[in-house]
Amino acid sequence: MNGDINGIKKNGDSGSSDSSIIAGGINEVIAVTFDGSGRANAAPIGIINRSGRSRLVLFRGTHTLENILENGIFCANIVHDPVLYVKTAFEDIGSENFAEDFAEYIADGEGCVQRFFRLKSAESFVLFKAVKTGESAESCIFELNIVYEKVLSAHVHPFNRGFAAIIDATVHATRYAISRSEELKELIDYDISIARKCGGERENEAADMLLEYIK
Repeated sequence: MNGDINGIKKNGDSGSSDSSIIAGGINEVIAVTFDGSGRANAAPIGIINRSGRSRLVLFRGTHTLENILENGIFCANIVHDPVLYVKTAFEDIGSENFAEDFAEYIADGEGCVQRFFRLKSAESFVLFKAVKTGESAESCIFELNIVYEKVLSAHVHPFNRGFAAIIDATVHATRYAISRSEELKELIDYDISIARKCGGERENEAADMLLEYIK
């Protein structure tokens, strides 16, 4: 258990998406959620941050959506490991990858403490409250309010096209696994070629893993 709760505290009811970690546009993160029994789950998601608002669209049939509907919170983890993005997109990772943590925040003028789970390998994280604002037969839409955020390490990562290509290929691959669309496969193949050309050992390992998942 990690009792360190020194971070940036937010007003969990403010509706604020003002963050020192989440940038404008679509942020590709790994969300950690948990169910009623305290079992954590990790999966890549895209947080949409535009015009001072953060939103999230989740498709039905996923543990991420089920858990957020159950308890209304999730932890957005910032990591720089292409293998972890691919693995969490296609399978459940073991409990040894998660850390239990606690966040202090203000709600209705009173101090609160929220239990949550994050990735042990996270370089930073943002804890969100998620309020459902819309739904369809395929998905649910959530408005996101920041509760708490923290930078855990100050590593600097030069931009690498290979890493970016793995993230892009993973997004396409999750859709290809369902549709088997030739158009998506062409996009995946292009991304994999960029990852192999521009990436390092970890990007090449992620590329091999992704192709195994969708073969």
